[in-house]
Amino acid sequence: MTTAITNVRIFDGEKMNDNSWVVIENGLISDKISADTVIDGKGAFLISGLIDAHAHVNSKTNVNALVEHGVTTACTLDQSVKALRLADSVKAWSCCTMAVGEVPYPEDFAAKEKKNGADYIKVILEETPRMALKAMSKKTLERIVKSAHDMGLLVAAHAVTVPTLQMASDAGVDIHIHVPLKEKIPQGLIGQIAEKGAYVVPTLGMMRGFSRSLIYGYRRQDYSNAKDNVKRLYEHGVPIAAGTDANNVPFLPKIKFGSGLHTEMELLCEAGLTQLDVLKSATVQAARAYRIPNTGKILPGQRADIVLISGSPDKNIKDISNICKVWIDGKEVL
Repeated sequence: MTTAITNVRIFDGEKMNDNSWVVIENGLISDKISADTVIDGKGAFLISGLIDAHAHVNSKTNVNALVEHGVTTACTLDQSVKALRLADSVKAWSCCTMAVGEVPYPEDFAAKEKKNGADYIKVILEETPRMALKAMSKKTLERIVKSAHDMGLLVAAHAVTVPTLQMASDAGVDIHIHVPLKEKIPQGLIGQIAEKGAYVVPTLGMMRGFSRSLIYGYRRQDYSNAKDNVKRLYEHGVPIAAGTDANNVPFLPKIKFGSGLHTEMELLCEAGLTQLDVLKSATVQAARAYRIPNTGKILPGQRADIVLISGSPDKNIKDISNICKVWIDGKEVL
């Protein structure tokens, strides 16, 4: 059984294709030009399913919210793996636990993660008293990164200060989660991140939330540093992936599941990304960052995770919230 969606404007992950169509067969995008069933898109906008490059999902309610907002893949953690894998919809790309502080046997930690089915490893570098988290040393980080890479695993690092961001980059971390709030990233460090080909997931919504709360020691004006850091990273060619840090933690800024990614995309636009590059950040760039196969583009052979949208988010990013239909693995789920 094949299904064609016709009369649509398609963002294929790289460029726009006006007055186009797509054919779905066996859960994948097909190169066929005819189909058993035809759906008239009536001039709407078609994009690959959105990817949240950083979220903490732990309930079916969270999963449903993602689907309702066109998010078909979530890069997530720990207990959220179970929640997502129980769902017949959103795909989980995940680590199993986080490396925090002085991990006694870094090589064993990476091996255990791989054995447990982790797609990547996450490390937290700063001391965070409110969460009883200890700081990680440079040596421990280097050992985790080396052992993970030796086993073919990526490493994503939570780093919200310039010193920890520098430490992460020096160690060869693949994905940098968050951007500094209190300070601007030195130009030399931006150049190093770009040269190493690392990705950055800024989570601007979370950074803005921290700057608006009095209990974290930030000021409202600190958010301008985060925006400027993203702007300069982007201008220097550092690839940006859109992620929210959506969570259910009571004492953290509340970022909504699903709609939080739409907000994040708007904030990335405000920080200086073009609207097409923001669309890439929530699709193909997020897929590349985490090496998620056959995901993020509307091309033959790619997974048929696609979203039909009313409006033109390539011209007005706010239209990304006008979700009409969602397909996952070629099945209409919304």
